[in-house]
Amino acid sequence: MSERASQSWNKQLAQGDPLNQVSTNVPRGMGPFSTWEEGAIAALKHDGLTSVSDWCIEKVLHWQEKYNGWGYFFRGIPSPYVWGGNIQSTARQVCVRWSLVVHYNGSSDRLRRHAQRHDGDRS
Repeated sequence: MSERASQSWNKQLAQGDPLNQVSTNVPRGMGPFSTWEEGAIAALKHDGLTSVSDWCIEKVLHWQEKYNGWGYFFRGIPSPYVWGGNIQSTARQVCVRWSLVVHYNGSSDRLRRHAQRHDGDRS
């Protein structure tokens, strides 16, 4: 689920705008959608992720960075979307809109935790 959607199934994955309205935030003009799944598929298609066939770990991290934008990368800063919560980074996502600091677990940390939980599941 998208952090942009504030963990809500009533908001678009792409930017967190209401599911039943045309989006006004970037990417603009998406929707309205009948279901969260319909909106999620549109968001993934918009970013070209439905045509990806190679989902090895380094590609997952690449696509996660691309999906959230290259801004951190081009500034030489570890993206909190990818590296937050990882021992390799001290990146933090700061949410100033509500004067609240959020310690964000990035996708690399979530993938690591998932792998640790399911390490014995391999045959």
